[in-house]
Amino acid sequence: MSAGLTRDEEILARLAERDLAAVERTHDKLMAAEDAAEIAELGRTYTRMARSLRQTLALKAKLAREREDAAAKRPGPPGPELVREGLRTVSPDQRAQIERARDAVMLRFDVERPDWDELDEAMVYDILITLAEEDEDFLEAPVGTLVARVIELIASLEDDAEPGDRPCEEPVPQDSA
Repeated sequence: MSAGLTRDEEILARLAERDLAAVERTHDKLMAAEDAAEIAELGRTYTRMARSLRQTLALKAKLAREREDAAAKRPGPPGPELVREGLRTVSPDQRAQIERARDAVMLRFDVERPDWDELDEAMVYDILITLAEEDEDFLEAPVGTLVARVIELIASLEDDAEPGDRPCEEPVPQDSA
């Protein structure tokens, strides 16, 4: 499958090629025909096949546009000005540690939480910058530890933001003896 194409787009591309080949064969037969009835029949067939090819190409173009629109709407990484502003307050060593930890957090979410496509990279940077400023052991901390702390903080923020989504605890029945 070609890079960047979905399975549906790949199938439509193959279908368009086959439609085009069929239209060309039918056109060649139409041009070679001499009998009026055969010309009429091949003309109708050619028209139907050409319509099918146009519809396939139109659908293929529509899917490509939709894919491009979806890609344009996907949030990109935080702007360089936002990252630079927050990173100005930390040392170059802290910056390098922040970048390593951010890369690991993003990779972990890609692998373990593919359903969570709304991870805010700017929030990850903010958390890591705050940890770098407040934690004396930030530079010595293993990246895995920083990743776990970031994920824990994101989860706590998620819990605070959506209290109605948490399951309600059922009251414990009291013995009335």
